[in-house]
Amino acid sequence: MAAFWPGPLTLLLPRTASVPDAVLPWPTGMRGALLLAVVIGVGVVLFRWRPTRFVAGAALAGSLLVVVPIRVLAPGWPPVGWLLVACDVGQGDGLVLNAGGGDVVVIDAGPQPAPIDGCLRALRVHRVRLFLATHLDADHVDGVTGVFDRRRVDAVVTGPLRSPATGWAAVAGAAAGHGLLITQPPAGQSWQFGGLRLDVLGPAAAAHGTGSDSNNSSLIVRATVGGTRILLTGDAGPEEQQALVRSGADLRADVLKVPHHGSAHFDPTFLAATGAREAVISVGAKNDYGQPAPPLLADLHDLGMRVDRTDLEGSIAICIRDTVLTVVSHKSRAPPVP
Repeated sequence: MAAFWPGPLTLLLPRTASVPDAVLPWPTGMRGALLLAVVIGVGVVLFRWRPTRFVAGAALAGSLLVVVPIRVLAPGWPPVGWLLVACDVGQGDGLVLNAGGGDVVVIDAGPQPAPIDGCLRALRVHRVRLFLATHLDADHVDGVTGVFDRRRVDAVVTGPLRSPATGWAAVAGAAAGHGLLITQPPAGQSWQFGGLRLDVLGPAAAAHGTGSDSNNSSLIVRATVGGTRILLTGDAGPEEQQALVRSGADLRADVLKVPHHGSAHFDPTFLAATGAREAVISVGAKNDYGQPAPPLLADLHDLGMRVDRTDLEGSIAICIRDTVLTVVSHKSRAPPVP
């Protein structure tokens, strides 16, 4: 597991968490121990010279106060205070929102049941208040039975387009097997689950005649939890992104789940309208689509967003620690919890 933690400035001034690179990576295991030994060694050497003793002492003390306790107290999995987990489901989406009290909302299910099931078990989830399929492509819904495996699901919703037919059949079959009907919420609908609020921002209607009607019919949902706004975008293509910007919808967010695994087909105006400081890309390692695309990554960087990717980091948790937005990554897929 690799954790990203607030640097000294962020600890003193929590609002600086919005500054790019205000959080710093510290390696775990032997690499982390060796790096810490080097830091301490340099401090000892510097202390031999009187002119630098005071400055070096202050710097070393600050390093020990900030780095060592945080690493010693680094959480296991799931990390304390998690709001969102982008599960490592390979080339697809499988997202979990914390509704409190062990309840969650699941957004999409990835391409296979085992990864999303393993992620939910590792998060110790027994009740899913809502399963929301942004759209019905295989990489978002073929793992749906893994959401239902040995846990209670209260409701199922999908986007407005009932195609591909195989995706609809997969979701409908899982829902029917548990006595649930599928609903297709309109833009403007909202839900409240404990401290978690969900608002459907779009689409206004199913897409027809676009580059990808399925992608451009993705439900776009804003989650608000712990005072943090998270924009969940499915595989929305540039047509849907542009339509949402034109509609005047409030797209502002702290965290952006980047549309369509970081596809090269995106609208820069949409990304800018979010004002997000953290971008999460759910994408499979060494995929055949060239995702995430370099132009998309460059645009996110230019907008001042920090980017975290499941292909590089495994499952990614967005947490709040003392009002600071913190990211914890889990490089190996967690084994099921008995």
